[in-house]
Amino acid sequence: MRPNGFLSTDDQIGEITHRCGTTHLGRFAGENRPQITPRAVLVELHSDTLRNMLAAIAIALAAIVVPTGDPPPSRVTIDVVTINGTGCPAGTVAVAVSPDNTKFSLIYANLIAQVGGTSKPTDARRFCTATLRVNAAGYAAGIARAEYRGFAHLESGASASLRLRYSFPGILPIGDKTKNFTGPFSDDWSFVDDQPARSACGGSQTLTLGVDLKVSLGTSDPKKTSFVAMDSVDGSLGQTYDFAWTRCP
Repeated sequence: MRPNGFLSTDDQIGEITHRCGTTHLGRFAGENRPQITPRAVLVELHSDTLRNMLAAIAIALAAIVVPTGDPPPSRVTIDVVTINGTGCPAGTVAVAVSPDNTKFSLIYANLIAQVGGTSKPTDARRFCTATLRVNAAGYAAGIARAEYRGFAHLESGASASLRLRYSFPGILPIGDKTKNFTGPFSDDWSFVDDQPARSACGGSQTLTLGVDLKVSLGTSDPKKTSFVAMDSVDGSLGQTYDFAWTRCP
């Protein structure tokens, strides 16, 4: 934080949000846009901040109850096999499984696309593909439902799109949803994909999740910043997947 109260790219976003008393990346950037340089919201969060986010996610997951069948009685874990994309640098993605094994959340701490202001041309698109391995002895994992939440700020004339996918490689069907926004818009957003996707007993328990964010300047003022973000935590979950379990012989 600079003495004059303005924020610069030298400040870690984790430090900024901590000092301002918020962990909601998108809303923070929207409410403080006049004081924050566009590049500042693209800085990687501190590892301590990510751990705090995980703790908040676990508490929120425990409070949600959605029937998805009988889950495994023993603890389910998820390994992050690979993370690739322009929107997920190292240390900015984490996974949390609910205590009752009925759902999990994928947390993107730094996934935001933006245009205008001092944004670079490459900032207009951010994507991330995560490959996860579900560890649940005696069970085949599936996805019954996915809920996505985030925040967008679009100036008049700007537009944005999100494409979100999930699948078990080689197995159909897959979840694939697209959501479009047009400015002026400055608010939280959410939507649900209830297309089931299942793995098979004896098959791979590897799950692929994809996120693709795009923002277009359109006819908006190029001096003003527009962005769309997959948020981390604001008391609700950014990206939640309900398991669909199959007990294997």
